[in-house]
Amino acid sequence: MTFARFAAPIAICIGFFTHSSVGAVTYKVTLLNSSGDTQVIAAGIFGNTQAGYTNPANGVFRAVSWNGTAASRKDLHPTSGFANSQVFAVGENSQGGLGRFANLTAHALLWRGTASSVVDLHPSGFVSSEVTSIFGDRQIGIGGGATSGGPVHALLWRSSAASAIDLHSTGFDRTFGWGLSDTHQVGSGYGPTTGGQEHALLWSGTRRCTAELPCHLLDSEPSIATH
Repeated sequence: MTFARFAAPIAICIGFFTHSSVGAVTYKVTLLNSSGDTQVIAAGIFGNTQAGYTNPANGVFRAVSWNGTAASRKDLHPTSGFANSQVFAVGENSQGGLGRFANLTAHALLWRGTASSVVDLHPSGFVSSEVTSIFGDRQIGIGGGATSGGPVHALLWRSSAASAIDLHSTGFDRTFGWGLSDTHQVGSGYGPTTGGQEHALLWSGTRRCTAELPCHLLDSEPSIATH
């Protein structure tokens, strides 16, 4: 199973944009592309750190980060094992996304600002996984494969593969994790419970502390947000 993300054509402008109304704000756009880049995506931001990925002419995605300028770019692509890598989320001291092998299966990855710091979050029993959002030392995302019976399940981590929690619940065919706070997670899902329609989901859970998995969220059950 593979996960695909598509970037629409992007027009990048440099300069100042103003509005004539009272109290208007002037925005400056900074070009983060380096010389020779064909396509570069900034997908996440926290404070003065931005991250995303490059898509050069050879089609090999590489995870990158910046600190406000093109010259500050860091290559986060893992030094071995992965053919492609992408960052989709940025936290206070970390970046999350995925790495793809040559066969295009994906593993959820977590970085701490350098290529050598990468941690493979891929949980046992799943074929593919990715991180979609970060809050503190927790990450949320999706995984699919053997354990899930094929369909995609929402997943929650606390910075290690062993801490992975499957948030998927009975009555859903597929669930997706898109965001989180200190106590809750949000996403979407569909299945018999929703009449096959995709509904917004909110998860909450209880804490259980162990030596191996300190104070992570367990036994979460989703509730469907009202429309």
